[in-house]
Amino acid sequence: MTERDLSPREARFCEEYVVDQVGSKAAVRAGYSEATAKQIACRLLKRPGVQKRIEQRQAERRNRVQISADDVIRQVREDHDKAVALGQMGPAVKSTENLGRHLGIFKEDRPQSQAEAMSDDELIKFIAKGMDMPVEEVRKKLRRADLKEVG
Repeated sequence: MTERDLSPREARFCEEYVVDQVGSKAAVRAGYSEATAKQIACRLLKRPGVQKRIEQRQAERRNRVQISADDVIRQVREDHDKAVALGQMGPAVKSTENLGRHLGIFKEDRPQSQAEAMSDDELIKFIAKGMDMPVEEVRKKLRRADLKEVG
């Protein structure tokens, strides 16, 4: 899937993700169900077209606000030092975590599950096969479950 192949909702997800970097919230703001937002976000963030669009939007923002990664690192280190000087260890640890994430030290090396790698249609077909049910019946049950979450 290329960036041009994104659906309007996937493109909206990318725009929303850049706002706060919280996948589940971005998914809800893009119009996905709250009940499945976390799973949808996880799946979308692994798609190359989505990753590329997000990287482009982040680069545009960096250029617009004229902030470099070095500026951010300097600020995080400053915040850490101030927090330590004031004896505020919670904020000091948080700034260290943020710096570690930025530098890729805390990358999550969790293997992708089979379900996360599937599209929605593939997942529904997989469930239907496992439950020995028609695909449309599984879709109906999922829709009803989604409506119960909303209502």
